[in-house]
Parts: sequence; C-alpha cells; structure tokens
Amino acid sequence: MTQAIVPALPIERARYEQAYVLGLEAMTRVIQRLTSECEAGVGPDDRFPIFEVSYQITPTELTMATMQTRANQLAIRPVLLSADSRQMTLRFQLLPPTGKAVWTPTAGALWRLYDGFLSNLRGMRLPATAIRVSLAASSQADAIVTPLRPSFRNYAIQGPTIVRYQRHRHPLPTQSRRATIYQLSHYLR
Repeated sequence: MTQAIVPALPIERARYEQAYVLGLEAMTRVIQRLTSECEAGVGPDDRFPIFEVSYQITPTELTMATMQTRANQLAIRPVLLSADSRQMTLRFQLLPPTGKAVWTPTAGALWRLYDGFLSNLRGMRLPATAIRVSLAASSQADAIVTPLRPSFRNYAIQGPTIVRYQRHRHPLPTQSRRATIYQLSHYLR
C-alpha cells in the first residue's frame, strides 16, 4: 500500500477514529444489505453509497465563504454543502459522467470506499458530529452501462459544489410566569 490507512499524527488519528465509529453502524447495515442481495444472484448493482458528514459550526464559521473554503480544501469536494445556524453537512455521491455505472459490491470494496471517505475528511480540521451512509442509484439512464471498480476517487465531481443554506428559527424557551398571591389564595379557600 502506498499510504497508511490510519493517520500517524495523534490529532488526525483521534479525529479519524471518532469519525470511523460515528459511521460504523450505518456502514455495516449498507454492507449487509448490498452483499446479501449480491449473493442472491441479482448480478451487478447500480446502487452506490452516499456519504454525509455533519460538523457543528460556531457563529464565526457561519459565513458561506468560510464554509465554501473549507469544502474546497478537500482533495475530493462534496456534491452538496448544506448548512443551518448550528451545523454544516457535506454530501459525497458518485456522479458518473455518462450512462449508468454498475459494480459487484463486496465487503472489501465497501470498506475501501469508507476508508477513502474518512481519509478525505482529514482536511476539514473540525470534529465530525454525525455520519450517515445511504444508497442511491448511480443514474437513471439505461442507454450506456459502464462497469466500474469503485474507489473514492470516483466520487470527484466535475463542476462547482452546490451550496444550500437554510435559516431555521429555533424557538426561544418560554419563561414561566409567577402566579400572584391573590391567585394562589383563591385556590386555597
């Protein structure tokens, strides 16, 4: 292998291991689902994992320029960057340039995709708060079917990242009103 799977520096290693644990359960479910259907003899599959990672952000990092700069520093940029007043979520999805990509999913290939995803996050310098892994078909086109041996490098996108900012109004906690003495004395009679 040309690179170490787990980063050598202590801070990077701690962030890698924290992110690994956050997405472990979701990744295990995706692997079980894909490999069991593949063993059933269905043949090549056109569904690939979608990786989403969320980071808690502070008000100083809330500017779109700051979030866009952080996402552009990654070796493989996300397809979608969405943010609200509390967190920023990056979405990585396989977008083949032409036709429909298919593959034969194996546990080893899926773990390599997950490792590539986690290795790519080393440039963020923020601790991850949540990782979600789901499945989606590579394309709706049926004209050209392209067999693919997936690597996380296939998740590189052509063109700019879509940025979506949602401003959620979080309700303020209501303050309790103190009852007047008259009201309390009225109930004690």
